[in-house]
Amino acid sequence: MCKDLFLKNIENIKNYLKSGETKSENYKIGMEVEHFIIKKDTGVSVDYFELNGIRDALKDLHKHGEWEAIFERDNIVGLKKNGSLITLEPGAQVEISVQPLEKIEDIEREYTDILKEIRNCIEKNNQDIAIIGYHPKSKIDEIHFIPKERYSFMKEYFKDKGKYALNMMKGTASTQISIDYESESDFSKKFRVANFLSPLIYCIFDNSPMFEGEEWKGNSLRIKIWNNCDEDRSGIVEGALDEEFNYESYARYIIERPPIITKINDEYIFTKDKSVKKIFNDSEMNSDEIEHILTMFFPDVRAKKYIEIRMADALPSPYNIAYAAFIKGIFYGDKSLDWLYNESLKYTEDDLINFKNEVVSYGLDAVIYNHEVLRYMENLLNMCEEELGDESRYLHPLYDLIKKKQKIWCLYK
Repeated sequence: MCKDLFLKNIENIKNYLKSGETKSENYKIGMEVEHFIIKKDTGVSVDYFELNGIRDALKDLHKHGEWEAIFERDNIVGLKKNGSLITLEPGAQVEISVQPLEKIEDIEREYTDILKEIRNCIEKNNQDIAIIGYHPKSKIDEIHFIPKERYSFMKEYFKDKGKYALNMMKGTASTQISIDYESESDFSKKFRVANFLSPLIYCIFDNSPMFEGEEWKGNSLRIKIWNNCDEDRSGIVEGALDEEFNYESYARYIIERPPIITKINDEYIFTKDKSVKKIFNDSEMNSDEIEHILTMFFPDVRAKKYIEIRMADALPSPYNIAYAAFIKGIFYGDKSLDWLYNESLKYTEDDLINFKNEVVSYGLDAVIYNHEVLRYMENLLNMCEEELGDESRYLHPLYDLIKKKQKIWCLYK
């Protein structure tokens, strides 16, 4: 690759990230929650193609609501309305992406309204929604891929990767929260703190009581699955805890790794193990190509034109709303963010990996950051109370979790 072109593509990715900078007075929170649609009588997965399946549900929502349909070829694969989205993950997990909003109450209202629409659509077919981190009944071999070309390419790529790569694609569901950043230095601070909190978030927001149709008796199944997926695109971004980590650091992380699928001139191309650097060996990347490539990497914390925090399992209300409030209190509060940033300077990426292992071994009894995990979380919640003001009421379900020392699914089952 021509050195000048390589550096130009690094610069283009940097500029893409820079274009996401947002003034603090305009900060918003984005929330995405993935859901399993299951049959009430058996708990098994509802297929995309079957009669009254996921495809028919999307068509019904489109026909009777105000949703605009999203198609791939002749197949309906999503819906959009007023900045919010209903999309499908590889195993037909239904993802609700709430448009970025400033107030937690507005996020709650938007999410609740969309979920109600989906429930009204599927309940007449004796179907239900499971909001947990792993499918409650069906095994991976029993769940079919939806008809998106992107996922057929990913299936081919992942067959030679980690033991649980397909489990990640078809069997998991998550809650993802997105935050804004004001500048490159703000990006660096928030990206570092989000990674620093990864063991804690995995632990507190563990909501996976089942694995492959059996009770999961361990802790943080999500860590186990992502540790056995693909080291090129999961876990902690290399260098994320370096003090000099910046836009260029993330750009170099991306450009040295394989995106699986590349979008060139509006066409998706299966590039398998080729790195971004080799794919664009003789061409300059445009913003559309960069946008696509950034979605093909799945680390704990991901950068687009915002920072996406990806460690929590799918959470039902009110825990998903409490989680959004927690993230807002941490990252949009100067005192809490600065305190955590200074705390993070005491630790390395290896420390975080060890803390994750501690969480897998001991769950809510884990000791991380030299503190009992529940006491550390309580301290952070107290900080968030001060930062959030009236919105601190949304944190109450998390205080209940700490008081009862229970995992989330034990509090609502």
